[in-house]
Amino acid sequence: MKVFGFACIVIIGLIIFAMLLGTSRNPGDTTTGNNSQTYIDRGKAKADDKTYFAAISDYDMAISLNPANADAYLLRGFAKREIGGYPQANEDFERGRQLAEEMGNGKLQLLLIEAMSTR
Repeated sequence: MKVFGFACIVIIGLIIFAMLLGTSRNPGDTTTGNNSQTYIDRGKAKADDKTYFAAISDYDMAISLNPANADAYLLRGFAKREIGGYPQANEDFERGRQLAEEMGNGKLQLLLIEAMSTR
């Protein structure tokens, strides 16, 4: 169980690092306060507080606003995994991987592949 927790922390850290570098930008986001990134940020804060159902709701909203947002699928997958929804988490990881591949985002694609193999 400690290895799983450590792996999740490492993966989340890599995602945040990739976001800070700007390598995980997604098309479709606007500059208004009602964009998918706003909901992703809220979801991350809720996941940090371990309110995973609320985080999933925010990630759902981010995806509804920008269905091409691979980050939202990845983060929603982690939240679903935390509540025991392994099949649903893997579906999100796979969809995020497909989107990352379409966007040519190799770093995010590798993170998603690793997330799918870590259980």
